[in-house]
Amino acid sequence: MEFWFLISVLILMVIALLARVVLRDAARLRPWGRYNLDVYRDHLDEVERDLERAIISAEEASLLRTEVSRRILSADSAAKEQTNDGQTGPIGPVLVLAAIGIAAALLTYMQQGAPGYADLSLSDRIQAAEELRQNRPPQSNAERLTSPDPTAAPSEEFLALMQKLRSAVAQHPDDLRGQTLLARNEAALGNFIAAYTAQAQVIFFKQGSAQVADYALYADMLVHAAGGYVSPIAETALTATLERNPAHQKARYYMGLMYAQTGRPDFAFRLWQDLLQQGVEDPSLTPLINAQIEAAAFHAGVAYTRPELVSGAETNSGPSADDLKASDAMTPEDRGAMIAGMVAQLSQRLASEGGPATDWARLIDAYGVLDNPDPAARIWLEAQQVFAGNRDALRVILASARRAGVAQ
Repeated sequence: MEFWFLISVLILMVIALLARVVLRDAARLRPWGRYNLDVYRDHLDEVERDLERAIISAEEASLLRTEVSRRILSADSAAKEQTNDGQTGPIGPVLVLAAIGIAAALLTYMQQGAPGYADLSLSDRIQAAEELRQNRPPQSNAERLTSPDPTAAPSEEFLALMQKLRSAVAQHPDDLRGQTLLARNEAALGNFIAAYTAQAQVIFFKQGSAQVADYALYADMLVHAAGGYVSPIAETALTATLERNPAHQKARYYMGLMYAQTGRPDFAFRLWQDLLQQGVEDPSLTPLINAQIEAAAFHAGVAYTRPELVSGAETNSGPSADDLKASDAMTPEDRGAMIAGMVAQLSQRLASEGGPATDWARLIDAYGVLDNPDPAARIWLEAQQVFAGNRDALRVILASARRAGVAQ
């Protein structure tokens, strides 16, 4: 900001110098009315001299004095009007020029500068961002600031089963299957701290055989537990995910989020733009990216306008309740093909445009009909992030998740 302030000052200085020259020259100029006054006064003196030399009579001198005096009064009045009209100096254009110069400097700054940043060189900004990244708060700090917001109201029966599962895992902490079940069910309840604690044990017990999905799920739980903050430990999990699969879309989204949080919006913008251009397969990521990419571009100094998306709500709304009911009369093969086609259309639209809670609920219902609980559970987990804080939307999606058997 200081740079552009200095530019504005320099513009004002140049305009001031020009104004000084213009006004100085203007001060030397006299309105034409003043010149007429001088002429008439000289004429009056000539009348007196002619009278003294007896060139004119006293009567003629009196008539000439009256006429010249009348002209003097008229010229004096005209000179005063010219002064009041500002004709003695072009100060108005000078002020307009100054205003235009300042406005041009500010407009250039708003378009090319970065109003949200301090006045640092590029290398200083990069260094500051790296220091922020290396010294940012740990996971525990963010968790203390994150208020739990349970999205489901589990039944008493489910809570009893969860208590038994927790007790069993506590008695047999080296049970891989128990830790796996505990991690997923705690996440479904919104208990993300307990969920990632169990998932860390899953990775530990698998050792070298841990898969991309294990690290990606661990990172996802960490970010959820921290209220959307990508902590150093979450970054480590994301790095492990991308080392095993550099194209993992959710990990790349979270890395972009981490860069946005640590002063590198340029990296965030590039990652998110690449995801949108390649086509986002995960329907939960598109609305998250679209909500943040323009701000990242602005702070990175990139001129970017998010392309308008053509809604496909009317043609690709996914299977409705009537569609699912009508499919009961079909053969299993036809029924599966119909629902699979509708699911593909809905999933594609949600991935490119996002959609309302009802569409997410339909997608979960469709996976339930297809007896495919894994993607249904994944969509339910991601919906809790997309619609966090929107209890009405989550209530609609929760009903479908319960029907699909992935929530209680």
